[in-house]
Amino acid sequence: MLLVITNKYDPHVDLVMARMYDEGLGDRVVRLNTEDFIFKTRYAFDGREFCVSILDSGRHLCSSQVRAVWYRRPVPILYRKPPDEGVDEYIRKELETVLWGMYYTMRDALWINDPVKNRIASNKILQMRVAKEIGFRVPRTLITNDPRAVERHFSRNSPLALKSISTASLYDSRRKDYIPLFTRRVSREYVLDNGESVSNYGIFLQEFVEKEYDIRVVVLGREVFAFAIYSAEREETREDFRVLNPSILKHELIQLPPGVEEKVRRFVGAFELIFSSMDLILSVDGEYYFIENNPNGQWLWLQELTGVDLIGPFLNLFRNVI
Repeated sequence: MLLVITNKYDPHVDLVMARMYDEGLGDRVVRLNTEDFIFKTRYAFDGREFCVSILDSGRHLCSSQVRAVWYRRPVPILYRKPPDEGVDEYIRKELETVLWGMYYTMRDALWINDPVKNRIASNKILQMRVAKEIGFRVPRTLITNDPRAVERHFSRNSPLALKSISTASLYDSRRKDYIPLFTRRVSREYVLDNGESVSNYGIFLQEFVEKEYDIRVVVLGREVFAFAIYSAEREETREDFRVLNPSILKHELIQLPPGVEEKVRRFVGAFELIFSSMDLILSVDGEYYFIENNPNGQWLWLQELTGVDLIGPFLNLFRNVI
């Protein structure tokens, strides 16, 4: 069996599972939406086997049946919260421990990807260090809470890119909505004028590299698919292509130079990942730069905009084990 660990609003899982049903593999896949772990599942662990029944789909499986796990996009478990904060924290930790205990009972399965390896591979500080060790070009970088370090590190004429080091969005409690945190160009003077904020919270700055285009690389086992995103053709997306709906921008399947593709493989291998989604840029002077890696990143839009089948190669990762 293939167990898919995700949430109710995941189009990647919707389409992959639809393909599996079309190919007669529907009886080999079970979807677990983690927010429903209490309200729409029944679980039991008897000291040996962890078994789960999905109430709305009627599917049932035990840990010994699971040959592969797609750890896609789990979200926090929903439950009836008690009024006492201490009790609430206790219940939340108990439920999280049970869910992770289920994961651990399936340790012999093929994981795409192992959540512990995902967590390690998601850290941008470690990513940049590994990328440099492998031989990637990485924009000059500074992560600091010292305003004086900014002045020492960057020359007066260097354009700077202000980035988020962890999350791509900020929850606005007043609007009850998420605000995207896009990469944007700032001046050295702007950063120094906000020295108090830097001191209190820290900052992530990189040299701003003028680009020919962005590159999204999707790694599926040993297969590497690279897509050029022509973000430099529009002023709004010169700093971050995520500012606009991707359908507005031209996308194209490209072939990376052999040396760059080999660095991609070595990077993914260094973190023991099977799937990964990497961002590179080709600079205006023809150099390839490593920007970041998302071991659980999005890729469906690339198939939709280019017609390149990624679901088939993705399913090939599981075919031999389920």
